[in-house]
Amino acid sequence: MQKSGKFVMIFTSWLLYEKTKNYKSMKKQFIVVVLQFFLLNISVFSQDFWEILPFPDNQNISTLKVNSAGEIFVGTVTGYQDNGIFRSDNDGLTWEMILNTRNFQIFAMSINPIGNIFVGTGDGFYPFLASFDNGLSWDTIPVPFSSGFGEIAFYGQDTVLVGTGAYNGAIVLSTPDLGISWDTLFLTENHTSEYVADIAISSNGDIAIGLGCHLPDMGGLYRSTNGGAEWEFLGLFNRMVENLEYNAQGDLIIGVRGGFDGSGGIYAIYHDNPYQIVECLEGPNVNGLALNSQGHIYAGIGSPNGIIRSTNNGQTFELLDGGLPIGEMGSIENDNNDYIYALTDVGSHYIFRSINPTVTGVNKLPGYNKNYSLFIFPTPVSEVLQGKIKGKLSDGMYEFTISDISGRQIMEDRLSLFQNSFSLNVSFLPQGYYVFTIYSNELTCSAKLIKG
Repeated sequence: MQKSGKFVMIFTSWLLYEKTKNYKSMKKQFIVVVLQFFLLNISVFSQDFWEILPFPDNQNISTLKVNSAGEIFVGTVTGYQDNGIFRSDNDGLTWEMILNTRNFQIFAMSINPIGNIFVGTGDGFYPFLASFDNGLSWDTIPVPFSSGFGEIAFYGQDTVLVGTGAYNGAIVLSTPDLGISWDTLFLTENHTSEYVADIAISSNGDIAIGLGCHLPDMGGLYRSTNGGAEWEFLGLFNRMVENLEYNAQGDLIIGVRGGFDGSGGIYAIYHDNPYQIVECLEGPNVNGLALNSQGHIYAGIGSPNGIIRSTNNGQTFELLDGGLPIGEMGSIENDNNDYIYALTDVGSHYIFRSINPTVTGVNKLPGYNKNYSLFIFPTPVSEVLQGKIKGKLSDGMYEFTISDISGRQIMEDRLSLFQNSFSLNVSFLPQGYYVFTIYSNELTCSAKLIKG
């Protein structure tokens, strides 16, 4: 059930009281000045949309990621407890600490398409760690600076990008060999409060960088269409561009968290007009942003507080506050089953997840086995699908199926698994969303396949 609603936010107002006094009379003058207000026309989803996943209440969460096998990973920033990375392989019912960083907080975490975990910490000696066995062990990745960084992204299958704030501006570094060598991919100079807030990479390799800032004449949105060799400034100067997401069509969805030159809001650069920034929703501070597999936009916002959704690529929005607390919402994540996860904007132990998948007709992928994890990439795929299974399996032939999201089987065949990896030509599939399942007597693993 939905009902229409209007929210009026008055950003700044004050009452100016002037009292003029002379010997004959006393004059009182009240001047009410309203500097700025805006009206949001959005609908309100009145049913409960969210559930709370249990997590230790003595921890504050900074980041959350979900791998393609459905395992949830959480990083913490608690001041009085050991910090680190926690993992749940049973939908958040229980948690295991798989990395203990002691007093050093977790600033960033990202999981690449084959399940390798990369973590940025506040440790000045070892700020960058990686696990290639799902958190069982951790390796130190050498970096050319000692400060923590706030963003990790992946360009292709081998190159890792990290973004941070340098002493005089924002910087993005890239390494193709896990820290043996580093290149400066992006740098702003004489912008002392600027930092890299988000990095997004499209399916055709375009790189977008959003910059945050704490001083005027900084911030904004940059893009490279040639792998970082050249950059162009696209706009939103003096704005805190803190959330970026590309959809399958190549549209860039932009979340702004206020700034010195305007309020927050959601913007878009659509693929058919790559140099025009379109304002989709003005006003709220956008603290988190995610897209599900159909490109629906989910944003954690403040003023008004809650989570909003657009199912028509930013044309209209609805507020999904059923089951949420009062307060600003923060980071938003999507998993391979199209569940949406949300954190509060201030540190807390609360994890919210959509009660149901956000794509109609999709149920949780079957066959999850904690001993095996299936990772497929690229996403979306146009021709050759690559796959890797985490777990001990013998080389040989394995059965697989491809089904559409309604469960109708499209294909059944066998593939060759060598050193837990395989490749499969799927160029014959029409564009759309599918479920890929590989199975044998000892395992059944599924993952969502997006054909572009």
